[in-house]
Amino acid sequence: MNRWLTLLDRIGATSTEATLDTLHHLQRQAMLALPFENFDIHLGRPIHLDLDAVYGKVIAGQRGGFCYELNECFYHCLAAMGYEVARLEARVELGGPGAPFDHQCTLVVLDGERWMADIGMGDSTLTPLNLDQRGAQTDGRSWFRVAEDDGFLGIFRQYQTGEWTKVLILNPEPQPWERFAERCHWQQTSPDSVFVHKRLCTRATPRGRITLTGNTLKEVGEDTSETRIEEPEYETVLAERFGVVLEAPSWRVPLR
Repeated sequence: MNRWLTLLDRIGATSTEATLDTLHHLQRQAMLALPFENFDIHLGRPIHLDLDAVYGKVIAGQRGGFCYELNECFYHCLAAMGYEVARLEARVELGGPGAPFDHQCTLVVLDGERWMADIGMGDSTLTPLNLDQRGAQTDGRSWFRVAEDDGFLGIFRQYQTGEWTKVLILNPEPQPWERFAERCHWQQTSPDSVFVHKRLCTRATPRGRITLTGNTLKEVGEDTSETRIEEPEYETVLAERFGVVLEAPSWRVPLR
């Protein structure tokens, strides 16, 4: 069996036929099961675009990762299932203008329509987005839309009713994985990267989202709660709430 298909067990997938319904199911399951996390950066462990390393970390190692890791696993799993896939790059526009290769996601072509499959952007859509549809789309929680943007595609989200915020500028041209390497390195090392300042771990839940940022655990669902987490209990919270087990981690900077 193709080793990337073991991701299906990792996310608890129950459907494996390469259909649109299955694609929706897989993205939702992955968002519920796989944490978006940046721990290796804060453990002094370089993240390289290496297939064995990514497989060993996310699938065999029961970890999470960021977009270059999570979406690369998803890309290979979808390809092994028989989907027509390609890698796409995007600029992240939240918080200001982004840069090329900020973000990696997956293009899936089904029955002549293009879909953006993305499990590597933290609090994002739970279902794939139809890149050929210009009306509002929903994942059951939020509304999204896709618009033409000077040869690219703008991905917008409605955080407040009636107000659209540009989240991504998506390049529709397929990219080889090695093109993401320079930006992947920047994300881990630049003082301007949001990933180097605080430890982060987040994943979707059936009712909302759970996020550990620095020493604050925030749970959003029917109600919202925040809990302060101290260093001695940090690894226990990771294991119990996110399924992430770190063996004797040596953090570069203690929690503040």
